[in-house]
Amino acid sequence: MRGEGRAAEEGVPTATLKAEAPAAAAVERIRPSATVILVRHHPDLQVYLVERGQRTRFFPGYHAFPGGTLDPADGQGEDARRRAAVREVEEEVRIALRPEDLVEAGRLLTPPFGPLRYDTSFFVAELPKGAEPQVDGEELVSGAWWRPAEALARFEHHAMPIPPPTLAYLHLLATHGDARKAAEAARATDGKPHHERFRIELHPGVYALPLRTPTLPPATTTNCYLLDGDPIVVVDPGSADPAENVALTHTLDGMTRDGRQGVVLLTHHHHDHTGGAALLKERYGFRVIAHAATRDALPEGLVDEVVEDGEEMDLGVWGPRPWTVEVLHTPGHTPGHVALRDARWGAILAGDLVSGVSTILVDPDEGDMGQYLASLARCAALAPPLVLPAHGPVMPGRAFAQTLEHRRMREAKALAALRAEPRAVAEMVPEVYDDTPREAWPLAERSLESILHWLAREGKAQRAGQGWCRT
Repeated sequence: MRGEGRAAEEGVPTATLKAEAPAAAAVERIRPSATVILVRHHPDLQVYLVERGQRTRFFPGYHAFPGGTLDPADGQGEDARRRAAVREVEEEVRIALRPEDLVEAGRLLTPPFGPLRYDTSFFVAELPKGAEPQVDGEELVSGAWWRPAEALARFEHHAMPIPPPTLAYLHLLATHGDARKAAEAARATDGKPHHERFRIELHPGVYALPLRTPTLPPATTTNCYLLDGDPIVVVDPGSADPAENVALTHTLDGMTRDGRQGVVLLTHHHHDHTGGAALLKERYGFRVIAHAATRDALPEGLVDEVVEDGEEMDLGVWGPRPWTVEVLHTPGHTPGHVALRDARWGAILAGDLVSGVSTILVDPDEGDMGQYLASLARCAALAPPLVLPAHGPVMPGRAFAQTLEHRRMREAKALAALRAEPRAVAEMVPEVYDDTPREAWPLAERSLESILHWLAREGKAQRAGQGWCRT
């Protein structure tokens, strides 16, 4: 029975939504941070997890170890990380530690989900005698002691939200039963590539591999998701780069060792979502499945089978429950775009419906703004607990509603920019996208064209020669 004893890799905090026309490629930023694994013996090993408030910027609602980024007051050098760890524990859970109380437990660099990454030092510390953690009730809404195996079971069987790095250390603590041995095991993996350390488990049985692809900036990677069911489902293997696909084949070699078969599901036909499909078809014999409109847009013979809206895929059993995923036809970005809804708890693998590093371009040559808005509304109405986008980190379930609200705002600005006399699209862009960097305006112009087509169908705009005007 799958769902027992899974390892997980570090993840990244949820990004804020930006304007739909992405800016020029962003410089990757790496921020140093420190996290403390606070443990006690009561009488067996327990670890303290804090629950982040829903309004916190990073991992809202997740259960994690206390910690945060370094401040200038922490100073420079490796000792600054210890000072930051001590400060964060004092600020977040009111526990006074000394730098010498901390045992190094390795460093993790956030995978390249987006331009902001975290270089995190982990430390183990014993709870001082007579002390008891207290959370502030605002940024952190609760805290509790957990036996590592019990916290893992709560994740596996009830999808308790736990960030991947916390999962990784919970597995080490459960395996070794000793905090210092777990710290030693973590240090032994320092410097190894992500795929040789832990799987990035963002939801029970759902692993992510951010693979570098020729996608639109500020995104630099496309998330390939692997659903660890029977069959295995590989969603959007988007990289054609052999060096990038080392991580993908290394992971799949391990997953298929028990003889399981798999399928490749393509959310749509864009090259940054399909680049590795032929490789998996040849190497593993996986069938490639997609919507009929996606099949027709790809080279003949790549797609073996079509899927339709409402079709359910049976992935066997996960933990105590059956595992099925439902195909949702969500056109707008492209005619054949699909998303996947995990029926266990309702999480949605969103493809290019939303993005964790920007919002999505709807190009008038192949997209449809009206269909896109309807697809967002449909997914928002399903009230997923979390959203797994093709670009950027995991997002809260409200991401669909937020994106829809953002698009409605842009639609209102487009309507306000229309006049009785025709105006060129390029002339309206500075008004409609006044919050968007100038270098992104060429893409913004494409998006605005899609909005105007949608407004025309709604009877609110009309084309007039080379321009547009109010009806």
